[in-house]
Amino acid sequence: PGLALCCSCVMCVQYGQHLKFEASAEPLQDWLNSTEVRVQESSARLHDLPAKKQELSKLQVLKDRGLWSLGG
Repeated sequence: PGLALCCSCVMCVQYGQHLKFEASAEPLQDWLNSTEVRVQESSARLHDLPAKKQELSKLQVLKDRGLWSLGG
């Protein structure tokens, strides 16, 4: 009985350590999740980059010709 009680105590201590570890890792996990979302959002916008550069180039030509201004 004494050995079983000792093993039970060890398991309780290990479980407590596990809970503390999970709690301390939670902020890191939240940061990783939010970083993943930002990377995915950024990647989704990258496919539009060539079209945006082309549109910017067109607007710069219009601006240089005096046909368009930043004020509208």
